[in-house]
Amino acid sequence: MKVTRFSAASADAVPLHEAALAELLETFSIHPTGSHFTATSLSSDTVRPPSASANPPSNTVRPPSASANPPSDAVRLTPEGIRPALPAPVILCIGTDRLIGDSLGPMVGSLLVRSGCPFPVYGTLTSPVHALNLPLYTRQIPSRHPGAPVIAVDASLGPDWRIGCISLRPHGLRPGAGVNKELDPAGDISITGITNTEGQHPYLSLQTARLSTVMEMAEEICACILGVCPRNGTVCAEGTVH
Repeated sequence: MKVTRFSAASADAVPLHEAALAELLETFSIHPTGSHFTATSLSSDTVRPPSASANPPSNTVRPPSASANPPSDAVRLTPEGIRPALPAPVILCIGTDRLIGDSLGPMVGSLLVRSGCPFPVYGTLTSPVHALNLPLYTRQIPSRHPGAPVIAVDASLGPDWRIGCISLRPHGLRPGAGVNKELDPAGDISITGITNTEGQHPYLSLQTARLSTVMEMAEEICACILGVCPRNGTVCAEGTVH
């Protein structure tokens, strides 16, 4: 298993790899937050603890029977990977193809769709989720996929020595923060990759990012997400909202 080059920038960030992502998805399946795209999920340093009424499902997948009634949001960890019942996690890839440094999200989305990812994917190079249409997606995704954890993927800027680093966090993110934009918060789990250096001219940094760096990170993120997909899952088409 390949572990992404990583240097911690915050206490809740971990290097992106399959085991860490699978563990977060398993945690959400047992203790769903039920509050996607909220500022509360962004400020939390850890995944919320179970409530007093929580009734965690069994760690094994029960065979279908007339009496079996597993929770609709169950996502169970097996030796083969994540074997989800509905609803599956949603992948929200944020960014634009008009700036190399901001194309990480849509590049990941396109790679996932082309690879046959069974999870719903929103945001690709041909249909990007960006500053202008993000509010539409953050409103409609929860109603289209009720109870599903949302994995937000986005580019970020950082110190020169951290370019190419990818971080996984147990909460959402605020897209556009690196370029001083106030956009809707997104996701329950976030994956961010540093595409170039931060500074006084963030748009220049996004314009001058190296395509090879962005492509390499996109391939690593795609491989990690595919690594926790069910082996025999139904392929989902690229998602769009209107």
